[in-house]
Amino acid sequence: MNRRFPLDGLLRTRTLQEETAAARLATANGVHQAAVRRLDQGRQGLAELHFAPEPSRQVADVSLRATWQLAVAARAAASARLVDLALGATEAGDAAREATHGWELARRDKEAVERLHDRHLARVAADDLREEQRALDEAASRRSKGLS
Repeated sequence: MNRRFPLDGLLRTRTLQEETAAARLATANGVHQAAVRRLDQGRQGLAELHFAPEPSRQVADVSLRATWQLAVAARAAASARLVDLALGATEAGDAAREATHGWELARRDKEAVERLHDRHLARVAADDLREEQRALDEAASRRSKGLS
């Protein structure tokens, strides 16, 4: 039996593919976690935006009314940014799920070749044991012929 595993090159390729997929998964998970952190920070920032109720229409203070309008505009802008952050977190989550699937496929393919490699090693070991047993039997046969 050939002692060298005939699919050794394929095993190395599949191992490299699995390692590459694992690196992609780690990157995608990092991007997703960062997007979720930004989303949480955006939610917290929006929750911290406080402003006084709208001044009455009878208030003649233009600066008070302008300040209130600026606060409303800031809250609207923060809400719009929060929508963008949520979309980014969703897209990053989708990418992480895709990377997970890719890694699982690469791992499955590598494990299939590894099982073939394990079977090959078991056959080589069995052949070695058979050869050793044959050599022992032959030595025992010679000895018994010499003693007769």
